[in-house]
Amino acid sequence: MPTSRLVRSLVIVGLILGCGAVVWMFANVFDRVSNVLTIIVFSILFSYFIYPMVKGLSRRMPRPLAVATVYVGIFVAVAIVLAFFAPTVAAQAADFAQSYPSRVHAVETELKDPSQNPLLQRLPPQARDFVAGNAGKLGTYVGVAATAVGAHVLPIVTGGATLVTQLAIMFGVTFMFIVDLEKIQATLVRMVPRDRREYVVDLVVDIDGVIGGFVRSQVLLSAVTALASIAVLLALGVPYAVIFGLLIGVLGFVPVVGALVGAIPAVIVALFTVGIVKAIVVLVLLAIVFQVIGNLIAPLINAKSVGVTPLIVTLAILIGGEAFGVLGILLSVPIAGIVRVVYDRLFPADPESERLVLSARSRSGDVTQPGERASTTPVAPKLT
Repeated sequence: MPTSRLVRSLVIVGLILGCGAVVWMFANVFDRVSNVLTIIVFSILFSYFIYPMVKGLSRRMPRPLAVATVYVGIFVAVAIVLAFFAPTVAAQAADFAQSYPSRVHAVETELKDPSQNPLLQRLPPQARDFVAGNAGKLGTYVGVAATAVGAHVLPIVTGGATLVTQLAIMFGVTFMFIVDLEKIQATLVRMVPRDRREYVVDLVVDIDGVIGGFVRSQVLLSAVTALASIAVLLALGVPYAVIFGLLIGVLGFVPVVGALVGAIPAVIVALFTVGIVKAIVVLVLLAIVFQVIGNLIAPLINAKSVGVTPLIVTLAILIGGEAFGVLGILLSVPIAGIVRVVYDRLFPADPESERLVLSARSRSGDVTQPGERASTTPVAPKLT
């Protein structure tokens, strides 16, 4: 019916304009409430992380007491980790600050005379001349980079009191959120029309599986990545192995690109301290570690994944980081997973479309190999 199509088109246009207006308003007020939003987001993610433990304890005790018990366990675990790593991290940081100028000078000297380095001797003459001609600028480049990093790190270090306050607020919000979870869920369900409640609840369960699976799996993968990276750096004699291993693990919470970004400082320090050859070995071994974790361990741990391709994850991280900074990077992957769940609901898998794609690939010469089949969009499992 023409009228129905017109109404549907107007509704779609209205939804697009409405979403655009919401995004525009959010972008305008984001800077003013960014700290509050960050605390809320971290509280929700932390709630997803501890909720399975709270749920288990709630069978034996009241929920507020269960949350408090989990908090105590987390504080004890963090205290043990800090007691184990803090002295090593502090000593390595102090040593790096003292030896940094001499290490940079040693690398500059080595690069100025490539003929003394077995690896650089294999380079073409033009490449060796380029390295020697730019070796003197290495210290300047590293100094500029260190200054830029320090400008971002210094406020975090000097703002310890603010950080403690924000953490206390986060723990308080998480406590209230989990304790009142049933009331919050009931209130939200009452806002949905009765004839759509079952559909909406099923959709929310799928979304809940995406977010919860992402948070818990990434925490475990980050811990595995940190331990494996520390082991590699220690085995190759790279100084400050604990610092950079922990950095790789923390940044590894961001899928696909996080651990790669965290590995860059480790490789640079390896270049300054143990030489170019070992630096390349560090790079290769860390790449192998990331591949093993990503392709073998992650599928075992990440039972409730976001179900999107690495390309979508990378694009989501880039867009989120450009639009909303660190908070956007943190939320980009779960949001991509939520969009995937909604897409699956609106456009379920269609064998006919797969057949048409295979036919088009065959006509274009991209013939499907034996055993290869068109990919289907995975469906997020439901939490039980």
